[in-house]
Amino acid sequence: MNTAAKDKDTKPWYRQFWPWFLIVLPSVVVVAALYTVYLAFQHADAVVVDDYYTEGRAINVSLALDDRARELGLSATVTVDRITGEVLVAVEGDPASTTEMDLHFFHPARPDLDQTVMLKGSGDARFRGDLDSAPATRYRLRLQPHDTPQWRLDGQLDFRQGEQVTLVPFGGG
Repeated sequence: MNTAAKDKDTKPWYRQFWPWFLIVLPSVVVVAALYTVYLAFQHADAVVVDDYYTEGRAINVSLALDDRARELGLSATVTVDRITGEVLVAVEGDPASTTEMDLHFFHPARPDLDQTVMLKGSGDARFRGDLDSAPATRYRLRLQPHDTPQWRLDGQLDFRQGEQVTLVPFGGG
């Protein structure tokens, strides 16, 4: 019998190539799966609402705010200067003697990028405010009176395409 073949067969299993090869491959898959689960929990989507019932009931209130804005004939032109962070809003129609408004910037996927700008009236249905940080992508915008939301205007602004948008009541175009 060949001595080299006999020496190969007499090595302990932990000095052989194939057992380690067969152990390492499934181990890598298990580690990759655990890392994938970790990533899924760390970066979970926040766009899914937990309390569907409360959200469903709030829809009626939301639609009433849009209807009220439509009755008042409201629309607004929002201009954002990304360099200075200045936000200018010109409201068309009768905003019912509102002196302060809130302009909400909602990021479509990352709530940590949402912002709310408090706008102060500067006369002639014009309002001004400042952003905390410069937005870089697309946002949903919502404008409503600061103290008691009696109406609201909505729109979308993609900062990659421009810095101005017209807000209208939801469903109004």
